[in-house]
This record gives sequence, structure tokens and C-alpha cells, in this order.
Amino acid sequence: RDQEKFCSAIRHEVTSPFVVRPEPHWDGPTVGREWSWHTLSCPWIYEHGNPQTVAITIETPWNTGSSTDSGYREVGRRIGWAMERYFRP
Repeated sequence: RDQEKFCSAIRHEVTSPFVVRPEPHWDGPTVGREWSWHTLSCPWIYEHGNPQTVAITIETPWNTGSSTDSGYREVGRRIGWAMERYFRP
């Protein structure tokens, strides 16, 4: 429930310069031909947190016109807005 509330806040606030996908995208590096779940940071947090832990990893592209210091700052600013939205009573 807390996880979905935070993801909803992220989707609402982070609309530019990058867009957050409507559904979480679980992807990661492979070991040989097998996908290695434990190489992702979000699952590690789930495994080492508690039921109240809200764990997310936000990946931003590095090869777009918005992949600049100012673009990344804008995403960070919007994540801050999402955090504020999440903590509202």
C-alpha cells in the first residue's frame, strides 16, 4: 500500500524531462543466460527492509537530449515533490 502510494506520487510528479512508466519495470543484468534478481538495488532493499519499507530505484537514460545536469536536476526536484506528496496526511 505504501509502495503504491509512493509510486503513484512519482508518476504524478515526474512528467518531464523524462516520464515514469505506468507500471514498474523489473529488469536487470543477466548472469550467463539467467536473469539475476539480486543484482538490482530495489530487491536488496526489500529483502533487508521491513513491511513498512518503500523501495524504489529510478533509472534515468544517459543518451537523450535531456540527459544533462539540468535534466537530472529537474528529475531530482520532481522526486522531491513526489516525496512531499507521499508524506501529506
